[in-house]
Amino acid sequence: MARRKAFTAGLIGEMATAEYFTPLVREGWYLFHDLSFPRGNIDHVLVGPTGIFAIETKYRSKYADIKGGQGALAEYDGHSILFSGRRQEDLPLQQAKAVSGELSKYLRGKLGYTVPVRPVVSLPGWRIENYLPDEESEVIVLNPKNFRRLKNFQAIINAPEAIKVTSALEEIAKKSPKKPFYKSIIKR
Repeated sequence: MARRKAFTAGLIGEMATAEYFTPLVREGWYLFHDLSFPRGNIDHVLVGPTGIFAIETKYRSKYADIKGGQGALAEYDGHSILFSGRRQEDLPLQQAKAVSGELSKYLRGKLGYTVPVRPVVSLPGWRIENYLPDEESEVIVLNPKNFRRLKNFQAIINAPEAIKVTSALEEIAKKSPKKPFYKSIIKR
């Protein structure tokens, strides 16, 4: 029963993240979901002018006994995430770095050159307090409602390169046993 509850919560978190990132698709970004890799899956991959983002979604229950906004506060210091002043975690950051590294390695093999992939941890329902600017953080931690933060980076990918990257990602999507969906409005 506990596994089912954890699976359902994770699915709800991933669906929330997907829903919040979808407006970027209308702006020409590509969004892939649940891409299978040898070491596991990548919850979401977002490709747009400001880069490639490997997104690890973590759904965490809030602390009902803490009144006010503190019960849903996630503080990120660049090394770990402190949930409501009680539970400190670095595993989500390690997972995001691992999947972004695996994706970058895969794309390098497919494209013949290094493609940087930024790791992101999405925390639906949490108010995030970042102690470092996104540009200085090794991992971006955000509530998916604040997806527009990903547009604030310097543009590094043009439309032809985005098409090459998404073509490589489509290969993974087609091989995935879960048949993930992706969306795009950029015409080829």
